[in-house]
Amino acid sequence: LGARPAAAAGGRRARARARRAGAGKRSCPAAGRRRRGGGRGGPAPAPGPTLAGKGALVVGVGGCGPRVARALRALDVSVRGIVREPERSDRLAPAGVPLLPLAALDDELPAADLLIVTLPATPQTDGLLGSSRLKLLPAGSVLVNVGRASIIDEEALHKALVEGSLGAAGIDVW
Repeated sequence: LGARPAAAAGGRRARARARRAGAGKRSCPAAGRRRRGGGRGGPAPAPGPTLAGKGALVVGVGGCGPRVARALRALDVSVRGIVREPERSDRLAPAGVPLLPLAALDDELPAADLLIVTLPATPQTDGLLGSSRLKLLPAGSVLVNVGRASIIDEEALHKALVEGSLGAAGIDVW
């Protein structure tokens, strides 16, 4: 190895001076303590809840439902699907997701830690998830609606969130 060019040596010296001056340190001293497991009297808080081991119900296994179900399975979530005609819907059969008829919805809701709705708006689906069905969900469950707004009774959803019976709701329509 030969001698280093002067510019490289100068850069090395500049970096060393910057380190001695404190550059590169976090501006918040508490951040360093948290990284090391300390800070304000104890270790860093435990990570939040995970989806692994939870049960999810995907209502509407049409366009995006199969992709949602496969992603959840990859996260170690037990997934079941609700479809209009389970005998004609083989989209999720390779993923090992059991498909159930819409008539089984009330029986499946009590086991759904995560309810994902991907339904279109039809006369059959309008108002499908009202107060009585939202009450069937386990306490603290999460509802995600990427389908149409008319499927969920907005007042019932708001009431369930305010009362705390529903843990959270993620909706892209209102």
